[in-house]
Amino acid sequence: MNKILTIVIPAYNVENYLDEILPTFLDNEILNDIEIIIVNDGSKDNTAIIAREYEKKYPQTVVLIDKENGGHGSTINSGIKHANGKYLRVIDGDDWVDTNALKNFINKLKSLNEDLVLTPFNNVYITNNQKEKIEFKDIIPEKKYSFEEASNSLSRAYQIHSATFKTEILHKIPKIAENCFYVDQEFIMYPIPFIKTLILIDETVYQYRLGTSGQSVAVKSQQKNRQMLARVTTDLAKYMKELKLDGVYQDMMYSRISGMLHSTVKAYHSIRSNKNVYEEWKKFVEIISNYVDVDSKRFSKIDTYALKENKISYMVLSNYYYIKTVLTGRL
Repeated sequence: MNKILTIVIPAYNVENYLDEILPTFLDNEILNDIEIIIVNDGSKDNTAIIAREYEKKYPQTVVLIDKENGGHGSTINSGIKHANGKYLRVIDGDDWVDTNALKNFINKLKSLNEDLVLTPFNNVYITNNQKEKIEFKDIIPEKKYSFEEASNSLSRAYQIHSATFKTEILHKIPKIAENCFYVDQEFIMYPIPFIKTLILIDETVYQYRLGTSGQSVAVKSQQKNRQMLARVTTDLAKYMKELKLDGVYQDMMYSRISGMLHSTVKAYHSIRSNKNVYEEWKKFVEIISNYVDVDSKRFSKIDTYALKENKISYMVLSNYYYIKTVLTGRL
């Protein structure tokens, strides 16, 4: 199948969502242009059964990959491996697309050859059904940029929800970490060294569901999964050093590593200080120091202080973040 766009849908126990979200992709006007790969990650519910019915109904468009559980990263790895589209993007199994925006996007995608195609996206808060549009304010839509020209304008909006890559570039990157959260950062950062050109299409395709319990951005979840935060931060730092990135490519990587490091610092230090957590933190600092300059001005002062690693700095920051979390409920 020669398709313009492969959409990879990581799916784990999403039986309650598939009949809601899949029809938003399956418009007759674009069925010949898209490939939808549903990667069932060892679901224990009826996810695979429901997905199989869509595969039977749309055999030229929908593909089901049924695999053992390996986490979000493993589903992305599998999707990349099996993709036939010129471009690829990932949309999670409980999220959806604006159908008209998707159709417009695909029609424009047909004439493009840029390495990275950006789109704005909506954060959709399900508790009150409010939408927040996340967009690239300093990039002119449909203007072709070199990465050097636009890299400083990517900032917060550059997320898995906004990025569509040439599939051939994704075949060059390392495997995304498996059995690990926060790997969306690896998916969007590993291609950076290969991005030479990019363009913004002003179609708000991705609708990102927020507000469900247990999402990995919650305070308790970040504390519980702190070792995964540390792992992804380390993976990115190691990747940057091994590729010997410099210039705007190094700047972009350092910027995202700095953000991940800050989340890691908060996750470790918001737990009431104890010996086991301290030993974990000590080990992380030892490893990350091999890949980044811990005195770098690219990091915040509080993170640089944390990376000085000693019991005093650990206890000071632990008390600070623990009290802050108790008082505000946020990191």
